[in-house]
Amino acid sequence: TLGSKGMKLSPDPHRRRMPWTAAKECVPGVVLDAKEKMVLDGVQLVGVECVDRASQVDPLEALRATVATSEYNTSTGKNIFQLASQVEFDGCGQRFYRKEWQEGTYDKYVALSAIDFNRDGNKGTAYGYVTFHGEATTRPVQMDFVDVPVWHVEFRVERAVLFGVAFPPPQVSAQTSLPMHVPTACGHIHELMRPTSPARCWCFWLD
Repeated sequence: TLGSKGMKLSPDPHRRRMPWTAAKECVPGVVLDAKEKMVLDGVQLVGVECVDRASQVDPLEALRATVATSEYNTSTGKNIFQLASQVEFDGCGQRFYRKEWQEGTYDKYVALSAIDFNRDGNKGTAYGYVTFHGEATTRPVQMDFVDVPVWHVEFRVERAVLFGVAFPPPQVSAQTSLPMHVPTACGHIHELMRPTSPARCWCFWLD
């Protein structure tokens, strides 16, 4: 019975009894490609094909969710050990880098040559050839911040190296790109003074 004259029955109980009668709209399919249903940077990923109209996400939110999913699947917020354990030969021979190493003209990565996991498998020590602006170390060095999250891996099948097999430094250009504030006409880097590791002071052999 109606509580007062002129009032109508609310459709809510009916919708709860038969939810398939609620108006539905499909969300962009790209949002559905997330491996896990979780919140990334405050972005709620949608894990169903259709949702109630009242629960619809804004197109901009759907785009943000797509970008967040892509970044999550690329870096996964994992450290080197967590990434290496998921690729062939524990990532030996593959290029690992952090996002800030590839921004602008900054070009740096590490070719992993050896890795030693701890008992838990998410920490340990790692060694690799550091390449910075085309200049690579001549021998593997122990890597820093390897247990800090948000590493990326650039996987290529042809780069994979068997366990315990040594490989030479990556094939890179013979001369390191000079900093923008150093005049390129002032001289050239002498081979005997060429630095063997990145982030060192440059020495020049004047003409």
